[in-house]
Amino acid sequence: MKVRIKTISSNVLTKNSKIFNIKYIKKKYLDYIGDIGVKSIRKEIDKIKWKAYGAKNRVKKSIFNYIHPENKYVSFGSHKPYIKYQEFGVKRQPMKWLIGLNKPIGPLFFNGKKTFRWSPKNKNVFKQGKWIHPGFKPKRFFAKGIDKIKNFVLSKDLNKIVSDILKGTK
Repeated sequence: MKVRIKTISSNVLTKNSKIFNIKYIKKKYLDYIGDIGVKSIRKEIDKIKWKAYGAKNRVKKSIFNYIHPENKYVSFGSHKPYIKYQEFGVKRQPMKWLIGLNKPIGPLFFNGKKTFRWSPKNKNVFKQGKWIHPGFKPKRFFAKGIDKIKNFVLSKDLNKIVSDILKGTK
C-alpha cells in the first residue's frame, strides 16, 4: 500500500481517495504507544514483590497515559501520591513528621498481637534512635517500562504502524 501526501493542504493525507488528517494519525499513533506503555509498566510492577496486601493491584490500576495537547508526546503517571517514593526509593531517616500528632499510629503487629504506638511528643526520641524510617530501595518500574517502550517503538517499522492505523487495526 502506498501513502502519498496530497498538495491541497499541508494537513491532509490521501489513500484510495479518502482524506485522512495527519493530526488524527499522530493521535492514534500516540494512543498506540500510550497503551503499550501502560501495559509495559504494569508488567514491570508484576515482577516486584510487595509486602502490603492489595498494594500491587492498586498501583497497577492507577497507572495512566496522557497525550499532551497538540499531540507532541505521551506522558505516563499515576494517581497515587506515594508512587514517587516507590519509584525513586526512600533513605533511612528519622520520622520527624510524626512529632506532636498526639494520636495512635498503627495498627502494628508484634508476636501476632495487634498494637498501636503513640506518636512522639518531643525530638528527644530521635537522639535515642527510635522512630527511624528504615527506607527502601527504588523499584524503578516506570523507568524500566519506558525503556521497553522505547526499544519496542524503535524496533517497529513506522510505515507499518501508520498503515495499520489507516486500516483501522490499531
